[in-house]
Amino acid sequence: MTSEHVVYEAHGAIARVTLRESAGPAGSAGNVWAALRSAFVAIEASDTVRAALISGAAGAFAFDPSPEASALPDRLEGVGVQDALSVLRMSRVPVVVALRGRVSGAGALLGFSGDWIVVDDEVEFMALDQVLHQAAGLNPGFVFLPALDTAVVSDSVAVCAVLSGDEAARRGLVTECVESGAARERAEAIVKRLAQGPTRALALTRQLLDESADADFEAQCRRELEVNQVLRTSRDSAEGVQAFLEKRPARFRGE
Repeated sequence: MTSEHVVYEAHGAIARVTLRESAGPAGSAGNVWAALRSAFVAIEASDTVRAALISGAAGAFAFDPSPEASALPDRLEGVGVQDALSVLRMSRVPVVVALRGRVSGAGALLGFSGDWIVVDDEVEFMALDQVLHQAAGLNPGFVFLPALDTAVVSDSVAVCAVLSGDEAARRGLVTECVESGAARERAEAIVKRLAQGPTRALALTRQLLDESADADFEAQCRRELEVNQVLRTSRDSAEGVQAFLEKRPARFRGE
């Protein structure tokens, strides 16, 4: 599945969604988000995919017309940003994101939506105050971005003109920062490891974290008990116990 802006490939247990270098201009934003949503839906429909990697060329996650842009383009409203990110955050598989170059505008919303976010030390996050404004316009019941939630209370990060990869990692906005040019390789290693894990449990854990944004303590405890009960009766749970007893690596299936 390939479009002008997004390439989707699924090989075995791993799906790869790659943004082309031409994906950045705001004029093509609607096509980008439509293509991204189609890719995320394809992941959900697959019987074999167990983990996903989102990456792109350096600067592919810069979704505004130029570094001098004073605000996110108004036309991003209603072109599928919320719809695409909602599918991604509700994904049944863990999602790894690799970021290089400049990251800005709604492209940062996509970058921050991963479960594991790898950046190289030359990445630059531009104008996060605009990203926070855009995030506030999305329904938090469908799209909850822990990284941006942290950024709101982090000292001055919301008004930083440019934030480096090292600083983003220090502030907890991304999972890890690696040397220049190594983000994709590191992300590949992570997604392969996650694909071999109990992916159903990983996805439900993410869901619990997202729900905690709007749940009170009692409701959240109830939901965790419900999810725990579901997982205790799963095939992967039984496999984990059996592998422990037999002193061998577990063979999880995401079931």
